[in-house]
Amino acid sequence: MKDHRPARLHPDRSPPCSRLGALLTLWICAGCGGGAAGEDSTGVDDRTQGHEEPKGTARPRGPGDRRSKIPEAARIGTEPFASAELGALWGVVRFSGKDIERFPIGAQQKSECNHHPEIEHLSDVTIVHEGRVQDAYVYIKSGFDPDDVPAAPETTITLDQRGCIYTPHVLAFRAGQKLQVANSDPTNHNVNLRAPRNSQMGNKNMGRGQAPLEFVFERRELEIRFKCDIHPWMGSVVHVQDHPWFALTDAEGKFMIPDVPPGDYVVEAIHERLGKTRGRVKVEAGQASGFALILDG
Repeated sequence: MKDHRPARLHPDRSPPCSRLGALLTLWICAGCGGGAAGEDSTGVDDRTQGHEEPKGTARPRGPGDRRSKIPEAARIGTEPFASAELGALWGVVRFSGKDIERFPIGAQQKSECNHHPEIEHLSDVTIVHEGRVQDAYVYIKSGFDPDDVPAAPETTITLDQRGCIYTPHVLAFRAGQKLQVANSDPTNHNVNLRAPRNSQMGNKNMGRGQAPLEFVFERRELEIRFKCDIHPWMGSVVHVQDHPWFALTDAEGKFMIPDVPPGDYVVEAIHERLGKTRGRVKVEAGQASGFALILDG
C-alpha cells in the first residue's frame, strides 16, 4: 500500500522551485546594479533627485554635489567693501539676444490714465538696453547658513496703481513684511493676485480714493503675479524671500547685494519673460565680488 502522507522536507534542503527562485532573485539583483541603498547605477544618490537643495545648507562640494555641476558665474572684478566680517556681490544681468523695443500700451488712449505725466505709457514687461536687462531679480539661491539670516525689517512696502500702471513693475521684499497696494488714479482698478504658497488668491476691486489694500506673505514665494482685469496691460511681479540677500537690476542691468557672509554660493537671476540662469560665486570679507549672469530668453 502506498503511503499518501505528505513528503517531509529535510531541514537543510529546499524544494527545487525554492532554489530556482533564489537564483532568479540573485540574477535580478545583479542586473539592477550593486550600488548602495539610495544610489542608482550611475552612482548618483537618487534621494536628492527631484528635490531642491535645502536653502541655507552649506554642504561641502564634491562629485555628488549638484552645486559643483553649476558653472561659475563670469567674474568681472572686485572692489573694496567697508566691512571686516562681511562682503558683497555686485554685477550685471545681460541678455544674449537683441534689444527688445518697447511699445505703447492702451493707457495712452484712456483719459483717466493720463493724470500722472511722469508715467511712461510704454510696455514694461521686458526692458533691455544695450544687452542689459532691467528688473531682473537676483538672489542667493543656496549656500548660506540659516543662523546668519537677520530678522525681517518692519517697514511697509508700497505697490501703487498710478497712471494705470503698477509701479514699480517688479518688487522684492522679505517674508512677513507688510505690502500695501494703493490706487493713485481717479478711476477704478481691481487687484487680482495669485500666491498659492501663501494661500492668497483673490480679486478685489479698488475705487478712486480708496484706502490701500494690505497683504502679508508669511512664506517665501517667487513670481507672485498682480494684475488688473479692468486694464489688461497692468501687471506686476512680486518676489517674497526668506533672507535679505537679493536685489533688482536697474536701468543699466546692474545690481548690488551688500552684507553677505563670506562663503561659496549659488546665485540665480529670474526675469518673467527671459527666464532664469544661475552660477557659482565666492564672497570674501572686505571685498565686493563682481560677476555677470546671462539670460538666453
